[in-house]
Amino acid sequence: MRTISVVPVAWAALLLLAACGGPEPGKPVAPVTLLKGGTVYSGEDAEPVVTDVWLQGDRIVGVGAGNGIEANRVIDVSGLAV
Repeated sequence: MRTISVVPVAWAALLLLAACGGPEPGKPVAPVTLLKGGTVYSGEDAEPVVTDVWLQGDRIVGVGAGNGIEANRVIDVSGLAV
C-alpha cells in the first residue's frame, strides 16, 4: 500500500481552491505566482506530467510554458503533486 504525503495533498487542495471563482470586478489584479516543476494530475486517467502552473490571484492562468507571463513570485514545488 502506498502512503500519501500531506504536503502534496495540501498543494492539490490549494490548487482546487484557486480554480474556484475569480476576482471581483473593479478590484486590482493580483501578481502572478509560478509553481515551478510540480507533478500535475489532471483528474482523468492520463499520466501525471511534471510542469509549471501559473496562478493569478485565486485563478489558474496557465499550465506549462508561460507564453510571455512574468512571475512576481516563484515557488519550487519539485517533487510535489499539484
